[in-house]
Amino acid sequence: MGIGTDSDRQFQAFVDVREVSQSELETRLNDLDIGHVISSLEQLSLYRLMSLQPRYFDMRQIAALQGETLQYFTDVQVDLASNEEEYGRNLDGCRSLLDDFNNARTSQQNDVS
Repeated sequence: MGIGTDSDRQFQAFVDVREVSQSELETRLNDLDIGHVISSLEQLSLYRLMSLQPRYFDMRQIAALQGETLQYFTDVQVDLASNEEEYGRNLDGCRSLLDDFNNARTSQQNDVS
């Protein structure tokens, strides 16, 4: 399907127009070969979609958000690894204190006996 066909040119002209009235939209859809397939609800949805400003579809913003999200998850992973190391050290410290307490208590019991 080459870009030079009449149907392709009609469709491209239809897509290139950003602001078009609903009656113009219906007329253009009827001129296309696929116009009879699209229901009035789909026409209304298409009209609403076309009336949105292009800034809402800026792919650079979406890509920037993806980069920020990736950086966020990287930071979270680093924080989790850091916390895991800290918890490991704290757990080792608690075990050492418990061992010292048990040894001191055993020593006291041996002294009393």
